[in-house]
Amino acid sequence: MRTNQKIISHCYKKLKNTFPQLNPIRILPSNIVNTACNKLKYPIHVTTAAKATAENFGRLAICEGKKPQTIAGTALFMVMLLYKGKDANENELLDEISEIVDIGKPTIRECYH
Repeated sequence: MRTNQKIISHCYKKLKNTFPQLNPIRILPSNIVNTACNKLKYPIHVTTAAKATAENFGRLAICEGKKPQTIAGTALFMVMLLYKGKDANENELLDEISEIVDIGKPTIRECYH
C-alpha cells in the first residue's frame, strides 16, 4: 500500500503531540530533491545543482515558511528550466515535478515567482 504525504503529515502531527520528548524529524528539501531526481532519472549534474539550490533557499531565507516539498519542487523547476533552456516546456516540467514531490503546480509557480 502506498501512502501519500498528507497521511504521513497527519500521523506525524499526532505522534509529535503524543510524544513531545522525541526530537523532531526534519525533512530537508535537498533530500526530497535527491529522491525526486533519482525517480525521474535526471543527470547527476542536475541533481547536484538542484540540491545546492534547495540548500541556498534555506540559507538565504528564500521561500521561508514553505514546506520542504515546495522548496524542493521550486529548486528542481528552476534548475530544469536552465538545463533545458529554450527547449523547456514549463507545463510538462511542472506536471512531472509536482507529481513526484506531491505538491500542486500553482504552489511551485508561486514560490518560483
